[in-house]
Amino acid sequence: MDCGKIVQLHRLYIIFFISSLFVLGYQKNTFAAHNIPSGTTLSLYAGVSNAETRVNRMILSALETDIFNGDKYSNKYLLGGGVAFPYIQEKNRTIRFGLDIFHLEHLKNTGRVLQYDLPAFDNYHYKLDVKSTRVILTNEWDFSTPFKHFEIFAKGGVGLAVNRVGYQDNPITPTPDGGIHLSNKKNNELAYDIGGGIHIPFSKNISGTLQYQYADLGDFESSRSGNIVLLKPLHVKLRTQSIIAGINYTIS
Repeated sequence: MDCGKIVQLHRLYIIFFISSLFVLGYQKNTFAAHNIPSGTTLSLYAGVSNAETRVNRMILSALETDIFNGDKYSNKYLLGGGVAFPYIQEKNRTIRFGLDIFHLEHLKNTGRVLQYDLPAFDNYHYKLDVKSTRVILTNEWDFSTPFKHFEIFAKGGVGLAVNRVGYQDNPITPTPDGGIHLSNKKNNELAYDIGGGIHIPFSKNISGTLQYQYADLGDFESSRSGNIVLLKPLHVKLRTQSIIAGINYTIS
């Protein structure tokens, strides 16, 4: 199955999951009361992200355009934290408004540079390195279930991603000229994430979370300058899919 179909399936899953939650949420007599602590909630997160870092062609001059033949996927650890405030609380559902912060490092796209878009000119290794920190305003819908041991939730939000990108390549066979090294550049981009999962109560004030999350962290540009000056900067797209565990403390 190709990557495009995988992304489409994930989007269909998210739509189906959230739609199911809304339907279940309004069947109020079906479920027992909430077992998750209610109040302002502080959270710590850790997880694993599969990051897709796409990069376009490198335009060095009017005469030379190179393409990249590499691996755009990398698996990295994700760390974060958040705070959430309930603003609608009913017997079978709670809606929370909150703020999440997540950080990812060393998201790499590596491979070969094909000069002039020609396989015969396969002369360089490249490495694109991205770091991303995002701050997201979130809206979370929690729903009780027939089971006392967990609740289900859907969550999404929009905010700002601060993405830092650097690039370098080196010749496969050493040459006096060496390769291209571009300066790091910081980009501020609109970002969003969406997902869902389960809450598991451990005690009166402590609960755990396990969730799937898809995040679009924006389209941004590299620096044009370094040891040379490109005609145009590299254009980078960053998307992630993550499995995240969390520990939550609720101030009752």
